[in-house]
Amino acid sequence: MALNMQCDNFDSKNDGQASSAADVLKKVMKQHHITQNEFAKHAAISQKQLSFILNHRAFMSVQVARQIEQATGLDARWLLHLDLDYRFTNQNIDRQMHVNKFPWVTDNHNKL
Repeated sequence: MALNMQCDNFDSKNDGQASSAADVLKKVMKQHHITQNEFAKHAAISQKQLSFILNHRAFMSVQVARQIEQATGLDARWLLHLDLDYRFTNQNIDRQMHVNKFPWVTDNHNKL
């Protein structure tokens, strides 16, 4: 049972925060009345692994994204991009790492 979902049906932003692949999967599951167990079986992953992904305790690997793509029609690269964007937006650099800028780095370091 392929869902044949289109990436265009989902926003990549949600209330000013980056949306994650987990948010998309939750919407798909709700829209199609699919349980976690059923979704996991179709994607050939464990229910525990799916639960970790849905609760942002883990992020999907390339392999899992491809399996979800096969099961749902959702583009694996798009799902991975959503997760990367979500992680980048929601994870701050650990200040304890004591990162030191090189002398040539300025506040406008985006200009190379």
